[in-house]
Amino acid sequence: MRFLIKIAALLIVFTPIFVAYLLLDRQPSVHFHEPVPGVRTGGQPSRGDLSDLKAEGVTAVISLRTAEETVGYDEAAAAADLDMAYVSIPMWAPEELTLEAALKLDEIVGAVDGDVLLHCAAGNRAGALLALRAYHTGGASPDEALKLGRAAGLDHWADVVKTHMETTPPYTAPASSVSGR
Repeated sequence: MRFLIKIAALLIVFTPIFVAYLLLDRQPSVHFHEPVPGVRTGGQPSRGDLSDLKAEGVTAVISLRTAEETVGYDEAAAAADLDMAYVSIPMWAPEELTLEAALKLDEIVGAVDGDVLLHCAAGNRAGALLALRAYHTGGASPDEALKLGRAAGLDHWADVVKTHMETTPPYTAPASSVSGR
């Protein structure tokens, strides 16, 4: 009988906590980095993480996840519900880590009024793309870019980033033509 009373007491205590957890859609929070002021990086955020990030000033979400990577909820809709911009730059293979992707990231970050979250599943792709952005548009040396990338979550794509920087010179914007008018 005591055993049943203990079980009942545990259910009474933990059932409301479990229900609240489910209702709030609170998964364990992902740790986000801020390697550059205004740019947070990390793995897949939960709905609760998006809400928290919105409260902290994040106004745009940039996802590097592909359509084939399921996240358990409609992230674009969740961002829209929070009045956050949502942009997808799907990137799965290291070959997709290009100058064009770095320039696209730079354009998006530059156009956003507020902080941005750049994420993938675990942070590796986000760190890699942020490193290339620093190298191509931020004037960072290869060593500085790799250090920044690692601070942002870069892990097993570090050699790909290093090879890219060894074989591709930093981006130089085309000179704008000035008309005589």
